[in-house]
Amino acid sequence: MNISRNKSKLSTISLILILTISTILIALPNTNAQESVYPYPYINAVPNPVTVNTPTLFHTGSMYPSPMAMIGWSDLTVEVQKPNGETEILGPVDTDKTGGTGIPYTPSMVGIYKARTHFPEQVKTAADSYTGPAGTIIQDSYSEWLELVVIEEQIEYYPGHSLPEEYWTRPIDGQIREWYTIAANWLECSPPTAANPTSMNAPYNDYAPESAHILFREQMTMGGLAGGTMGEHGFEQGDAYVGKFGGQGMYGSQGPVIIGGIIFYNQFESNGGSAVEQRVKAIDLHTGETLWSKPLTTPDGAVHRLSFGQVFYWDSYNYHGVFDFLWVTEGGGWGGGATNWHAFDPFSGRWVCTYE
Repeated sequence: MNISRNKSKLSTISLILILTISTILIALPNTNAQESVYPYPYINAVPNPVTVNTPTLFHTGSMYPSPMAMIGWSDLTVEVQKPNGETEILGPVDTDKTGGTGIPYTPSMVGIYKARTHFPEQVKTAADSYTGPAGTIIQDSYSEWLELVVIEEQIEYYPGHSLPEEYWTRPIDGQIREWYTIAANWLECSPPTAANPTSMNAPYNDYAPESAHILFREQMTMGGLAGGTMGEHGFEQGDAYVGKFGGQGMYGSQGPVIIGGIIFYNQFESNGGSAVEQRVKAIDLHTGETLWSKPLTTPDGAVHRLSFGQVFYWDSYNYHGVFDFLWVTEGGGWGGGATNWHAFDPFSGRWVCTYE
């Protein structure tokens, strides 16, 4: 009886071990399996045909965008076969999130070039709905060959836009790129110093009539002759010491700001302390139309004076554009140890954010 029981136990143990090993053998292939995706690499050239010794741009990449959590696909190259049989490798380059990027190339001989994209194998680090979960293998692959025709003749391209020869207004059509040379901004007004001798300089604004001219009139205060018992004296209008136009004195540190053809200024002088009512006016610099006039008010209810303006170019993988702000500073002023900076939208005067 003891022998039979022992045999029965051994048989049971053996069966359990066999079932366990079978389960492991079945599970292992599933554990090690990885999804694999073909990236459909592509290539194009603009312009094509192209004049010899003139640049063209290879557009290279995968038809799939990369997941948002990834910067892009990595280490792509372009293989170029020249008309004389030589081969040249361009790159490696990384794409942006759209899955593509550009590689400039200048062909040096007349004839038919061939080019193709090489997309090297890589493993995704994030999931998306296009190419599957993180860990998916994006296969090593090549695009089809592209023929680039290089000719001797000069190719006529659509010309750039000439500078204006008559009165023009804002906003400037974004396609008229050449006008950037005459369309800059005036972001702060401060007196020239030894450290900053060009602070009154306004580059990219040199295309204007050289004769004196008036665009519009904006009356700031009473002004003019007082008359009567005041004799020959005029109304106080600030002059160089208590400036009415946006600042304090001739070179007020809180002077007028010009962004995108709109001039912004503090409507009232600052004399009288911080409790004095204050408004900022936005006026079309070409027509004199008042676009808005309001206090620059932060969420705590405080009203502030305009300090300076800002434009900056934001260039990321999927966003390219210029942001504009009006800034208010507290506790020291621009460049003087300010503790709070408040940003406002120049188009509306709306509060945007505060840096403390």
